[in-house]
Amino acid sequence: MSTAIKYRSDIDGLRAFAILSVFIFHLNPSWLYGGFIGVDVFFVISGYLITRIIIRENQKESFSFINFYARRVKRIFPVLFFVLAAVAVMAILSFPDIIYKTFVSSFQYASAQFSNFFFAKEVDYFAEGNELQPLLHTWSLAVEEQFYLVWPFLIFLCYKLVKTEKRNAILFVFFAVMSLSFFTGYILAYKAPQYAFYMFFARAWEFCIGGIFALDLIPNIKNKRANNLTAVFGFVLMIASFIFIREGVDFVKGAVIVPVVGAGLIIYTAQQDETWISRMLSLKPVVYIGLISYSMYLWHWPVIIFYKQLFEIKEISLVVSLILVLITFALSLISYYLVEQPARKIQLKNIIMLLLGALFIGLFIASSFWLREQSKSEWRTGVKANRFITKACGRNQLYEGKLDACTFGPNKDRPEVLLIGDSHAGHYRDMVYLWAKSQGKTVRIVSTSSCIVAFDAKGRTLDRFFSNPNKEYKKKCEEVNNYLYEHLKEVDYYKLVIFVRATDYHLNQYNEKMGRNQVRIAFEKKLEQFIRYMKKNDREVIILSQVYRLESNPLRCLESPFLKKIINEKILEKKACNLTIPKADQDLKKYEAADQIYQRLQKKHRVKVFYPRAFFPQKILHEGHSLYADRSHLSGYGSRYLAPYFIEFMEKEFGDKLKNEDENKKEGD
Repeated sequence: MSTAIKYRSDIDGLRAFAILSVFIFHLNPSWLYGGFIGVDVFFVISGYLITRIIIRENQKESFSFINFYARRVKRIFPVLFFVLAAVAVMAILSFPDIIYKTFVSSFQYASAQFSNFFFAKEVDYFAEGNELQPLLHTWSLAVEEQFYLVWPFLIFLCYKLVKTEKRNAILFVFFAVMSLSFFTGYILAYKAPQYAFYMFFARAWEFCIGGIFALDLIPNIKNKRANNLTAVFGFVLMIASFIFIREGVDFVKGAVIVPVVGAGLIIYTAQQDETWISRMLSLKPVVYIGLISYSMYLWHWPVIIFYKQLFEIKEISLVVSLILVLITFALSLISYYLVEQPARKIQLKNIIMLLLGALFIGLFIASSFWLREQSKSEWRTGVKANRFITKACGRNQLYEGKLDACTFGPNKDRPEVLLIGDSHAGHYRDMVYLWAKSQGKTVRIVSTSSCIVAFDAKGRTLDRFFSNPNKEYKKKCEEVNNYLYEHLKEVDYYKLVIFVRATDYHLNQYNEKMGRNQVRIAFEKKLEQFIRYMKKNDREVIILSQVYRLESNPLRCLESPFLKKIINEKILEKKACNLTIPKADQDLKKYEAADQIYQRLQKKHRVKVFYPRAFFPQKILHEGHSLYADRSHLSGYGSRYLAPYFIEFMEKEFGDKLKNEDENKKEGD
């Protein structure tokens, strides 16, 4: 078996076809439906080349794992991390918060060479919306890296453990791995197609195809005409796959074998002699594209994604496609000549090169934590960070005995104030806590999204008509109510219960069983039962009315990084963010039903009602801070903004009583 590895320009030409097919598919899938299969051609090429390198060095007894991995680091890492850094800068400048957070997670996995694991859980490669993932294409690099971790050990073990017929032993191992991998992928295509697409163990058989042709065990085709026809047949299989194979289960179920075999035949037929196809692939322009194909692969997808995201485009026109191709080509030349080529010429000890590779992985993973912290930084978005905790005291904390995690103040064992309700109870946390702090009191929050956390004297939830229709939400709401009901029967230290519910939406709806008026009557009746039960147990009740609900989430506009804002205003000619809080008569009507109910309960049961809308300014931004965290929830700053007004309200309504309680408590002590 010949072990010499001469440069094969036709393989670089084959790389050119692979990268161009992927590029065309990503620009517009309708132009080349199976273009994504170019990645599978890359896998066959890698299997072939790496296998020949490892076998040659093992035959010469010169194989070194350190040397092998040092070469891989020099080949792959410099351009990869250069592109990762550039993409991170662009993400900081252009991605809004939600997209940015997902990007940071993918950046972390891509830096660790495991992005295929991340995308297998998070992203369908072919789904609409993957344009939000500028590092999606790194899944294939991760698969190759995982191949490099396994493949050398398999071949090395064959050489060490088998005394004779080493080639046959390697061939047997390749066939075993290929069969196991293919059938694993076939089964996963039905059970978990995401894993069939992204995982190395479902793709390993493609590397095996290339590896088998690298063993030189398949006899050469001596008839030149037959060899040429075989090469043409392989080329037709590959090109036909690019044109006709579509994404989906059928692809991972077995259709991918067609282009993989086609690429393998192209490589195999040109091993001993030129073919018509290898001569075409060896044309200088084709070879040149193949030489820069790695850089092109790394750059092309981020270029497409950032264009789509910045200009809010779903389909790219032919003219724009040509511009993006030119931009990608320019970036590829820069990285090829200034990063990729110089890196290959670095003369360092192998162990130093490996340590540098590990250092870069560590630095980039560490930087991902810093990147995540910058999600809402003022320097990135132009808006001061303003968030609130909505998950305080959900079901998990209650049942894991973590009520302390939802308690704020000095008396965590015996809190005097209970703040309950839906997610709006969470957004009032800072406001209520600042008042409680001024009084030396402790607040405990029990809140569940889209749920009325309240019940009558028999523990029946008030949420039957008003909660989110989702069954999971209803179940969670009932469980929290049941727990809280039993909890309040056992303790006597809560003296003040603050009730919160976002009512504008739910009280202006009706369902099949109840009309709008019936819903409102039922709500008032059930809330009245809750108030009576609390007062019967010597607990004062305060109702916090609702804040304004905005027309849209202001932070989607406000928190856009400045590059996105510039393009919105200067190129897309979008209007500036709407910062006005809606206070027109037609907007206020949506709150009337709840306010009328609260006013009747206020007169009838002497409950206190705090109306925060009376204290809102005209604008969402106040001293550079957003009062809102989304369309209907206050930010932490917004909650603190209301605190002085709430403190004044509490002083007016409960001042003397609270002072008397404190004096009685001191006398008792």
